[in-house]
Amino acid sequence: MSVAALVPLLDAVEDVISDGAGVARTIATGHRFRRGPYPGQTKSEQGTEAAVQKGAYASIVGARPMAGPEMHSVLMYTLTVRLDLFYHLPAPRLHDDFRDALAEAAGDMHRLRMALGYPSNLLTNAAGEATGLSGGALQFESWSMSDPDPEARLLRASMRLIGRVNMTA
Repeated sequence: MSVAALVPLLDAVEDVISDGAGVARTIATGHRFRRGPYPGQTKSEQGTEAAVQKGAYASIVGARPMAGPEMHSVLMYTLTVRLDLFYHLPAPRLHDDFRDALAEAAGDMHRLRMALGYPSNLLTNAAGEATGLSGGALQFESWSMSDPDPEARLLRASMRLIGRVNMTA
């Protein structure tokens, strides 16, 4: 299926990780994320919000054209989706708390990979809008964690996933 916009794809990613949407391999309630924080918020604000519930923000950070005629009404792309994850560090100077936050982030990486990579989980968003994503799944590319910010009590991780979409002219 071809689409004219990519917003439904980003909505579908956030629906799966925040609301437990999907046909299978869904995210259990205790492991879900809230939407946000958003670009422009300070690290202190991000850390404060993450104390209530860990957060996630999905964005498209790259696109490569796939082979095909340029003058066609449908063009195919390989997209790179970045998922920024935000965790609160309750007592970042305590070894056990810091290690537990790192382990939670690594465990989430696995859960998110399983849910976002499951075929058909991302065919539509919660509003029923098509994402245009081939197979309705993203493929895991990488995961990384930034250095924790003890002042903001914030730990950030980032996932990169790729998917193929068909876009209409």
